[in-house]
Amino acid sequence: MQGPPMDLRMPKTESRDSVRGVPAAAVLFAATLTVFLAVWIVLMVAHEEHAYHGDRAMTPEFEQCLNDQMDEFVRTGVPQDSDDCKPVMPTYAAHPFWYALIAGVAVLVIGRIGMFMYRMERSRGY
Repeated sequence: MQGPPMDLRMPKTESRDSVRGVPAAAVLFAATLTVFLAVWIVLMVAHEEHAYHGDRAMTPEFEQCLNDQMDEFVRTGVPQDSDDCKPVMPTYAAHPFWYALIAGVAVLVIGRIGMFMYRMERSRGY
């Protein structure tokens, strides 16, 4: 088995890494940005679906919960906390920007490793 070349920072290639004249780094940047925006948009939609909109958008579940709490208050005289009726937001929907950023960084890191491996194979003649 042949070892790695001496210079691991910048393997020498005979031709540039490109896709139809566009550098591979530009393609990777565009892919990273596309994945980031797509994930962010999808998670923002999920965020809006789980968001609490108050009395302006009262869902049947929220109304039923408030009615049950009011019945309990009338029966026992102990006030209830209406915050318990608010919809529960999943973590990914509560923080869509950070999850989208994590997905974008993952694409960037995996793509950069792939570019490095491709250059190493080309420098060895594979």
